[in-house]
Amino acid sequence: MLFSEFSSSTKEDWEKQARRELTTSFSELQTKLEKDIVLQPIYTNEDLKLDLPPLLEYAPWINLPACPYTNTQETKTVALYLLEQGADGCFFDLTSQNREVVTDFLQQLTVWSTQQAIACRVNFSEKQVEAFSPIASRLHRGFIQFTSLDLMYQDAKQKTAYVHFLNTIIPKLPEGHSFQLISISETYHQTVVEQIAYHLALAIDWIDQLTQAGMKLESVLNQIVFSLPIHSNYFLEITKLRAIRLLWQRLIEQGYGLEKSKYSQPFIHAINTACLDTPIENNIIRHTIQAMAAVLGGCTYLSLFGHDQFLQTANPFSYRLSAHISSILKEEAYFDKVIDPSRGSFFLENLTHQLVEKSWNLLKEIEQAGGYAKKIQPIQKTNKV
Repeated sequence: MLFSEFSSSTKEDWEKQARRELTTSFSELQTKLEKDIVLQPIYTNEDLKLDLPPLLEYAPWINLPACPYTNTQETKTVALYLLEQGADGCFFDLTSQNREVVTDFLQQLTVWSTQQAIACRVNFSEKQVEAFSPIASRLHRGFIQFTSLDLMYQDAKQKTAYVHFLNTIIPKLPEGHSFQLISISETYHQTVVEQIAYHLALAIDWIDQLTQAGMKLESVLNQIVFSLPIHSNYFLEITKLRAIRLLWQRLIEQGYGLEKSKYSQPFIHAINTACLDTPIENNIIRHTIQAMAAVLGGCTYLSLFGHDQFLQTANPFSYRLSAHISSILKEEAYFDKVIDPSRGSFFLENLTHQLVEKSWNLLKEIEQAGGYAKKIQPIQKTNKV
């Protein structure tokens, strides 16, 4: 307060004043974001939940616009164009390609500068692993996403092959290597709380498997990247990423005893979701909102599809925008200059707190029931049937 003669107002005072001025009931102004999470019409400092630790500093996100694969030469041309437009690298979806195509393409990409990042989504198979193994150490920044780790639980042979691949490759990686090989992507959640808890439970399960196979804990942690879709619920998506970062920090420090280590901040790949609405120009705004949410939440890698990529043949304008949205947020909006811009917001801190506590409680339930493999996999099999 600037002057002692003015008394401070409580949240109850504000609510009483609002009720006097409203023509509708106060409860009608509440918005249900999802199950058990309600957006209140008024937030004050009484809602500020600062019992959560501050997020640790993180490096500015890496701009990896999505580059659709057509053929090797054409895709390389598009990728080079995206680099000219300011991208730090590209995200390639190779899930529809066979081993020979993937091998040829990845080998050609390794001639890129070590300053450029590469991210790929590839269907997992023993043949694809054989193709990737010889060049893993030559990829310096980025990650590979074998789709999908949660599905490997249904194929013991695939799971064994993947563990063997990681146990063979990771110990040979050079010091300072920053290319992640374990992409945590979970597809069976129905709410944001489940999405957070299931991803963390899946990560814990793979950490346990790989350390039991003889790998060092720190080596495994350095290889994990969470791959998360970003939707258009702006505030919920911001707090989703904040909650994952806070819970990962809690897990690493309390669960694994690595206090204030470099492993306390997770690698997060945020990718915008496809939308088939028309007019397609609306997707430019939608993708910008999704990108802002991902960046403010603290993503490591940001991938944006072209605004028209799923409705028509992509073109240079579409590619340029997918690279420039991220660049504008960094170079003109200065989103990379603040470590945690959401901290201190009554609403966002309160929502983050709700997601953290609800997700943590669900995660504890999963672990007490035997972990991801025993708790979630039976649900997945039931849903599939």
